[in-house]
Amino acid sequence: MYDKLIIATCLFAIGQTINWFTSYSQFVWEWARENTFWIAICTAIPSTLCFIYGLRFAYEFFQS
Repeated sequence: MYDKLIIATCLFAIGQTINWFTSYSQFVWEWARENTFWIAICTAIPSTLCFIYGLRFAYEFFQS
């Protein structure tokens, strides 16, 4: 019954976690400070997909 809402919430949480690491890893780890461009490139697509599919599942849940 709430499966789409649970999936949407998990995808939003995963996307937000990826974004947190993208934004703040440069302050935590030295290697991230030196490679900020590559971290942004490698995490942009997965986090965006999490938000896109999370929004799709949330929309489907609230439309029914």
